[in-house]
Amino acid sequence: MTASSLRFFLTVVAAGTLIAWAPAPSSAQAPDSARRDPTNTLPLVTTRQARFTTDEGTWMSVDVSPDGRTVVFDLLGDVYSVPISGGKATLVVGGNSVDMQPRYSPDGRSLVFISDRNGSRATWISDANGARPRLLTAGGLFPAFTPDGREIVTGSRLVDVRGGAGVALQGFGSGPSFTADGRYIWFQTGTQAARYDRRTGSVGYRTALPGGALRPMVSKDGRTLLYFTRFEARAALVARDLATGGDRWILMGTQPEAGSPPPPPFVPGPPPGPGAQPQIPPAGVGPLPRSAWLPDESGIVTSYGGKLWRVDLASGSATPIPFSADVVQSIGPLVRGTHEVGDSVTAREIRDPAISPDGRRVAFTALGKVWVMDVPGGTPRRLTSTSGVVETAPTWSPDGQSVAYATWVDGEGGDIFLAASGGGAPRNLTRAPAMYARLNYTPDGSRLVFARAPRRTRTYMVDDSGIQLRTPQGAGSELNLELRWMAPTGGAQQPITVVADVGAMPLGGFPHFTADANRVFFHDGTALVSVQWDGSDRKVVLAGAAPQTQLAWDGVHVLSRAGRRQQIYLFDRPQVADSLTIDPSIERPLVPVRRLTRAGGDSPVWSRDGRRAVWVQSNSLFVYDVQQGDRATTDSLAAATGRPATPDSARRPAAAADSGTRWNPAYAATRTDVRITVAADKPSGAVVLRGARIVTMKGQEIIENGDVVITGNRITAVGARGSVSIPRGARSIDVAGKTIVPGYIDTHAQIAAPGQVHRTLVSQYLANLAFGVTSTREAEVSGTDVFTYSDRVATGDLLGPRIFATGPAVLDTLLTLRTNAEARDFLGAYASGYRSGTVRGDLTATRADRQRFLTVARELGLTAAAVGSPDFAESLGAILDGYANHQTAYEIFPLHGDIAQLIAASGITYTPVLQGRVGNRIGFEHILATEQPHADPKVRRFYYHKELDRIARPRANWVVAEEYPFQDIGASAARIVAAGGKVALGSGGRVQGLALHWDMWLMAKGGMPHHDILRAATLFGAEALGVGSQLGSIEAGKLADLQVLDRNPLTDIRNTHSVRYVMKNGRLYDAATLDEVGANGKKLGNLWWTNLDVAENR
Repeated sequence: MTASSLRFFLTVVAAGTLIAWAPAPSSAQAPDSARRDPTNTLPLVTTRQARFTTDEGTWMSVDVSPDGRTVVFDLLGDVYSVPISGGKATLVVGGNSVDMQPRYSPDGRSLVFISDRNGSRATWISDANGARPRLLTAGGLFPAFTPDGREIVTGSRLVDVRGGAGVALQGFGSGPSFTADGRYIWFQTGTQAARYDRRTGSVGYRTALPGGALRPMVSKDGRTLLYFTRFEARAALVARDLATGGDRWILMGTQPEAGSPPPPPFVPGPPPGPGAQPQIPPAGVGPLPRSAWLPDESGIVTSYGGKLWRVDLASGSATPIPFSADVVQSIGPLVRGTHEVGDSVTAREIRDPAISPDGRRVAFTALGKVWVMDVPGGTPRRLTSTSGVVETAPTWSPDGQSVAYATWVDGEGGDIFLAASGGGAPRNLTRAPAMYARLNYTPDGSRLVFARAPRRTRTYMVDDSGIQLRTPQGAGSELNLELRWMAPTGGAQQPITVVADVGAMPLGGFPHFTADANRVFFHDGTALVSVQWDGSDRKVVLAGAAPQTQLAWDGVHVLSRAGRRQQIYLFDRPQVADSLTIDPSIERPLVPVRRLTRAGGDSPVWSRDGRRAVWVQSNSLFVYDVQQGDRATTDSLAAATGRPATPDSARRPAAAADSGTRWNPAYAATRTDVRITVAADKPSGAVVLRGARIVTMKGQEIIENGDVVITGNRITAVGARGSVSIPRGARSIDVAGKTIVPGYIDTHAQIAAPGQVHRTLVSQYLANLAFGVTSTREAEVSGTDVFTYSDRVATGDLLGPRIFATGPAVLDTLLTLRTNAEARDFLGAYASGYRSGTVRGDLTATRADRQRFLTVARELGLTAAAVGSPDFAESLGAILDGYANHQTAYEIFPLHGDIAQLIAASGITYTPVLQGRVGNRIGFEHILATEQPHADPKVRRFYYHKELDRIARPRANWVVAEEYPFQDIGASAARIVAAGGKVALGSGGRVQGLALHWDMWLMAKGGMPHHDILRAATLFGAEALGVGSQLGSIEAGKLADLQVLDRNPLTDIRNTHSVRYVMKNGRLYDAATLDEVGANGKKLGNLWWTNLDVAENR
């Protein structure tokens, strides 16, 4: 489509704790439509309108009126009608709800359609003109009237038109099509066509085609079946004579299926029948848009290529039904915060809390070091003055005079040290480098217990695997995580037991004790267990306990972090012989519980005497006095009932008031906010880069022979060579003939550096920087370690790009946030504690739940991000509701002018991640078939070779190029940018650094102009992260993140790879080595993994 064919106008995260968040101003806001249909009870107040005219539509499901005169179709979540000859479309059902899949009643007087207007997806009926909508039943998909008009099949249920829950059709799939007598219903199950007999209830397959039989439609006389089947990379329309079984090809090359999943080979077997699970396609919009028979059955009306078509069955000719729709969409406020990057770093999280025996001090880790602080209200101070190591797992000696802790140095391993709590030189207790964690003294101080694994285990921890650390198959028992003990002064290590494979380390292994001096308690990754000191007599204490579960000294009180929202709970362990499975987070747990947290917590531990429970959240410490809590709870019960409380009632009111899901404390923990602020890393002096072509990203500006002046960490001047003022003493670097572009920004990096025992050198960070990626966003993490890594990068303790992060995704948690107040409590930690800037709330909850999440996120100044749903209707709702960042590709494609204009109007940023999975195809597989990452010198330098082999050598799904959807998706992205929308780039966690270039090259295959690709990789990415005023372009006043390329990417997009120098925050590095450029520049030198010999890494 050309730009002239559309009329378009609009009425209208975070790195380094250097961040001050503020809500983004809304564009020309208009009041919410007070005249919207009263049946629309969605809670979000819309503030903007998108108005444009389109003659294209994406994924339009259609039907034809019984008189054959009118076509009804869905477009952008509204329902329209148009004469079958074409013309101006009329809005039938609209609003900010997503209304779709309309179907006429047999008499043409009513419509049935799917809508989320009451907060969640349901089946609705209205008059044919959209008037008098009413709810038919909850849920449903692909509705259709029975031929007599008295009932409707929606989803896999048969519902009376007067309402009700309906009757389940056992073994039924989706997309009903009736014979004229109403006895037989044809439908899709899996990828094949089946038939349901309403008289007998029998179900049977009727096709077994390699390309599937999608969207089957039977003629009224039951003689002809139309269906779509996959032919090469597109769906084709086929007519089957049901009497002879003969097929006739009608129409070729319509469009790809949703997600383009190639149908699996058909395996003959018993047809689905009573008791079988309904075979609903994975996408709520279906594998293809719905088509409809013409009343005389001479053909069908369908949609593809952005148009409506009338297809004649006899000739196979397709005649367009031209339409023009005036779109008016009410849109919620764009939920995007902004922030400034400052010159100091305030630690966003503290970890590993340990309370001193007298309860007056706490030790913890922050910024990769151990700190000690008086509580409450003390000032944190470093325990040691060591540098170049990570310190972790502090524990107090029983006399409170010393703190033991573990260290780690990449390539060398770690040890256990002991330091006086008041300061002084630490003493090495082990002198046997390994990976140590989970330190704890026995109550009498006679033994120091810890978890240990060989130091080569850290080498085998696969960083890019995400979520959990793990070991390769066949690595052997030598990589197991063990519990050991030694004397408090050091010496020989005595084994206790194997905890589990080291992959369980983030979850289990913390040793603790009760009054029974003969046993050690720990979580083995599946349950809370205990063993004797020689590892014998293992007993399960609490089966299925959450990993962070501990017994108190009395062996009765239990502290546990559990549930979707990771709340901290206190309960008593029943004194029974059998192990119990107790989930304290549910509505009615097996035992009375007390919920101790309003908005979750982490690392719960007991004080040595079991009188205090301690935990952390972000950079706050919480101390809960159990006895005070018992007294307050008992008093509240007496006051509420007017009766004296019994001695054992202290736990009961907690169960009555809180259960596992509610928060109503009689006593709350003491909170201490821990503020540790250090200077951010930045250089001094000035440097000028002279004579290069400068692609500034300030509009279309390109300076062919220019100078860039950097002072400290900021760009201070940009202009034609010789036209700008250069500070006296500035270092001059001749880059004539080269090209300067802003640093690349990977908004979907998925680096996943390992948790718990943090690294001192992160190879993925180095690889990104070497390839010119100066900012990344972790869009999918399970823990909060990323915030410590980000802060360490900002202070200069780690070399790497700026690390932005969403924090743990708010997935099913959305289902538990019943009110705005609960959402505010939960998201408050992201906004004011972790200061993540962006929070990811995926499209798994109802539309109303998601709107509640968005309302609160906007109040808190957060940016809302979502990973694309396989159901595009959910993604469409997210566009309308104001999710600012949409990560990964929409699984319908290509997108046409209607979607492109809506995205442009909405202001969202779309990051399709072209190397990611769409359906059963992974774009990265195509890259591996066409590129050679092992041959790249930077990859060889900055990647551990065995890790690269794991990522890049397997070839699971080699297919021909046209089977991959990245070209269609890239063309859709180009269409969005051409319409004025914003697209960013994301590598999806493949080969770090290099993979972002691959994303750019794939985008070019979709037809996006090279300058637009560079803009997507820089400025649009910065704006998506809320740092567009600080990063993303080469302009005076912005932070100095840029790169010098040997070759011009405007002429050949593959030249993005030719990075000679990379500058991050004003420091200039040689991209080949990451040695800092300059006489006094720091040299990175050899990297420990370059010539790694596993046999030498014990």
